[in-house]
Amino acid sequence: METRKVQLSGGTTYTVSLPKKWAQEHGIGSGSVLALHPSGDGSLLIEATTDRSCMEQGVTVDISTLSETALRQRILALHAVGFDTVTLRDNAGNGHQKARIVEEILRKLSGFELLEVSEHRIKLTNLIDAQNVDIKKSVRRLRLVTLAMHRDAISAVIHN
Repeated sequence: METRKVQLSGGTTYTVSLPKKWAQEHGIGSGSVLALHPSGDGSLLIEATTDRSCMEQGVTVDISTLSETALRQRILALHAVGFDTVTLRDNAGNGHQKARIVEEILRKLSGFELLEVSEHRIKLTNLIDAQNVDIKKSVRRLRLVTLAMHRDAISAVIHN
């Protein structure tokens, strides 16, 4: 058994490193997709995936307690990872209020569209087929998003 120290990354995400030998044995590198299976006993099963099936299935994220900044970061991360469907769950019933923030974020992202909004759920979908993406445009867009994130980070440091 190996142990790892949990690190807080960006103020909202917990990060744990993977053992290099295990990652290499399973063909895992930067950008690889891992399936996480939480258990009721506190354990977490990490499974190496070999295809995009979990990306196509999508992901559900609880945004009930996220601040506006954390919500922005979460959506940007989910977009960057490449999920085709994202369901944002808000148990507090503020779905319509948070949908306005989500719409603002989506204006800066290529491909993601707001599909459905209710008090407790916001559903996003990616309309872009990865086979038909203009790489130059995507890199320019990524640059703009990165610059905006950098500006937000600087602003957060200065004002907090």
